Amino acid sequence: MPRLKTFHLLILFALLFSCQNQGARNVSESSKELIESFRLLEKRVRDNFRAADSTMVFAEEMLDLAESIGQSQYLGIAYNTKASAFELKEQYDSAITNYEEAKDLLADSGDTTNLSVSLRGLGTCYLYLGLHDLSLQSYQEVLSITLNAQDKPSLSKAYSNVGMVLMEASIHEEARSYYQKAIDIALAENSISLELAPLSNLSLSYLKQERYDSAIYYASMVKQKSEEVDLQYGIAKSTYILSQSYSALGDLDRAYEEAQLGESIYENLKLERDARGQRYLMARILFKSNKFKEALSMVDETLEENSLEELNVDLLQIRADILEAQGKRTEALSAYKDYIEAFSLLNQRRNDQLIAQQQFRFDTELKNQQIQTLEAISQSQTDTIRRKNLLITLAVLGAVLISLLIYFIYRQRTIKALHKEMMARQKLASAQLNPHFIFNALGAIQELILQEEDPIKTSNYLARFSTLTRQMLNYTELDSISLQDELDFCRNYLDLQKLRFGDKFDYQFEGLENINLSDFSLPPLITQPLVENSLEHGFKNRLGSNKITIDIKCTASGLSLAIEDNGLGIERTRRENERTGKSKALELTKGRLKFWAKQTGKMATMEILDLSRLNIERSGTRVTLNLPAI
Repeated sequence: MPRLKTFHLLILFALLFSCQNQGARNVSESSKELIESFRLLEKRVRDNFRAADSTMVFAEEMLDLAESIGQSQYLGIAYNTKASAFELKEQYDSAITNYEEAKDLLADSGDTTNLSVSLRGLGTCYLYLGLHDLSLQSYQEVLSITLNAQDKPSLSKAYSNVGMVLMEASIHEEARSYYQKAIDIALAENSISLELAPLSNLSLSYLKQERYDSAIYYASMVKQKSEEVDLQYGIAKSTYILSQSYSALGDLDRAYEEAQLGESIYENLKLERDARGQRYLMARILFKSNKFKEALSMVDETLEENSLEELNVDLLQIRADILEAQGKRTEALSAYKDYIEAFSLLNQRRNDQLIAQQQFRFDTELKNQQIQTLEAISQSQTDTIRRKNLLITLAVLGAVLISLLIYFIYRQRTIKALHKEMMARQKLASAQLNPHFIFNALGAIQELILQEEDPIKTSNYLARFSTLTRQMLNYTELDSISLQDELDFCRNYLDLQKLRFGDKFDYQFEGLENINLSDFSLPPLITQPLVENSLEHGFKNRLGSNKITIDIKCTASGLSLAIEDNGLGIERTRRENERTGKSKALELTKGRLKFWAKQTGKMATMEILDLSRLNIERSGTRVTLNLPAI
């Protein structure tokens, strides 16, 4: 999403200040002067549309003038301007508050053009907050307004915006249908500038789905049409998609050429953030081309100190990968620690933001309901005063019915908000397992280096660890993954541990031949902490042949996934390590299954059995996950 930001803001402000509204008729000469001053400030905002501080200053001046003019239309435009300044500062909550104020004022004035600006702004802010349903609702309101107005250019932009929300929600086919509608209107209007935004988003949609030939086709069209009208920003935007697509297809020279062109254009346009993104692409391509020295130099040039933005964390990761590829194991280990620390902080911030977003929605809904409640009570009191004694009983009855209605509405909204907050907390709980696994792995790497083990073995361990970390980062953000992906991750993790422990343990999967693995979904990384418990606790100080068996079976209700080891057994492990108490991994897994059951409406359980209870001569633990068919 951050890489879409600059392009989307260009669209936002082009729409925000593209229309001039006619002032009220029969106003005094003084009012005309105020309106002229107001229009002049609008022009200054357009000329400085990316300068947040200047926009905020102009917005405050516009508010003062609008209050003097005394028309809700001008107040609405001023609040739109103030909201856009907050949006540039990425203060989306404040931006939403001002866009809502502008929306109410402009709805009263009948100014549908600037009302659309308010709704577009709300759609953008909700999109960056990850609230796709509210964003889609706002953009669909804009679409409804433009359909009624028969404003073809605005209609094209409205279709494109709806498509963008659907694309961010990974609904690509429907998103591309909206982009195509926007493109068709632009072609009918013979407007290249109108065609570029949906065309660029269309290529981005194919890139997200790894359909690189289609992405290259449409991005090349964007580049060609941008060159025809000398739109440098459009050219640079196309290079981002072309570079990634060529790189994925193995054409690294062409990929680097496109990335370098985009970086040069962004530098000339003084868009440093976009330029840094292009330099990151260049570093990735150099690394892929085994030009490690140049890649490392590019990364160090682009890195910003103490920054937790996603781009900086990506740069820290590729820096560690480069050092590892150069054989600088100690420096690579230090770089991986920096990356893991930054990733953990970024992940924590994302989870905090997710909880804050759900709290914001809850507070907003609660505030709206409180307003409705107060209005209902006020109306009830007014009716009671005006009615005669004969109507008092009916008025009381009406108040009771209204109160009951409000109560049920409040109850339903509260349950919905709490459910969403539970989802946020569950994602936070899931994320807590990641640092636990990562730091265990880093400790193992450090142990291999200090013991001066075979450097090839250490390098292989680092490479597998890097691959496994990337899988973990991808899966952590998802609500569920396929059984195939889960078992692939588990198998990669066990292979990694085989490098660490050698022949001290073995593993096998059973029952795979009877199951279509792509038919089942389950919470991501649900098996990893259970397998890790077997390795770290079940086999601790145990001699002999250690083995882990993962048995998958179809059941009447869904899927049974059993993880069994021949280790010490959970009861003996707990007795020998009393200060540890309950396993954190087991408790988190139980919590995740409980939430999964609530989310799907189907039973999901975990059973833990010490095998000595079945046969006193046996030892080990079996953990069985009973999951519904999803």
